Amino acid sequence: MRPGGAISWAVHCAMGLALALSLLVQPGAARPNRIVSLNMCADQFVLMLADPADIVALSHFSKSAERSYMAEAAEPFPITHGRIEHILALAPDLVLTGPFTTATVGAMLKRTGVATHEVPVVNSLAEIRTVTRTTAAALGHPERGERLVAEMDHQLATLKPRPGARPLAAAFEANAIAVGGGTLIDDVLNIAGFDNMATKLGMTGYAYLPLEKLIAARPEFLVVGVVDRRYPSLGQQLLDHPALSRGVRPWRTVTVPGRLWVCGTPKVTEAVRLLTEARR
Repeated sequence: MRPGGAISWAVHCAMGLALALSLLVQPGAARPNRIVSLNMCADQFVLMLADPADIVALSHFSKSAERSYMAEAAEPFPITHGRIEHILALAPDLVLTGPFTTATVGAMLKRTGVATHEVPVVNSLAEIRTVTRTTAAALGHPERGERLVAEMDHQLATLKPRPGARPLAAAFEANAIAVGGGTLIDDVLNIAGFDNMATKLGMTGYAYLPLEKLIAARPEFLVVGVVDRRYPSLGQQLLDHPALSRGVRPWRTVTVPGRLWVCGTPKVTEAVRLLTEARR
């Protein structure tokens, strides 16, 4: 049998298994109890909102401590690399996807009648509230979503920045990438009492900003992520450039681990706390 034929045969067998199992699911089930997540941000919502016994598999990025706030909680669970034959063999009754889930996987899941829920990219705290609620409802636990949102809002209320001038902050990443308007980082900076330098310069999203232009803008704070020294690169070396230490005083540099805001979840309040404390 040709390799392509073998793969096709495996997919059809897995689809048949999923269809057979779907006939055993009682109509009107209160909530899904075989949940598979294909997206790292969706993983985190699943771990926060679902019963552990209902989680069948998480994405292969779920255990990345650098990227995921919930990496430790993900350790006990199997992972999936998103291949359709593997997904269907797990016999899920709900698959959580993301914006970058392949169209082929999405089409096959739809063809087999497996329910899906997409967790979108989140660019503000308002969107975090919405996505938390919709995902909690999809998982069958809307009350848990409301509780997470309430906890987030309570924490934000305790982190209100003191009144007064709003320092100018530059969120700067490897390869001279600055973070501007329309992003979660921009919203967090605003809530923490800062003005975003890149937004003031008219930048939106993630865009290249020459080091000279950054220094000329004279930000009072430089917001950076944790640099992984195990994998050095020229892009990372830029963050150690002497011009940065001279242009922005070292004690005005704030390090925010990427896992706090790579994904928009209620845990972003930890990033707000770090920034609020640095501003005091």
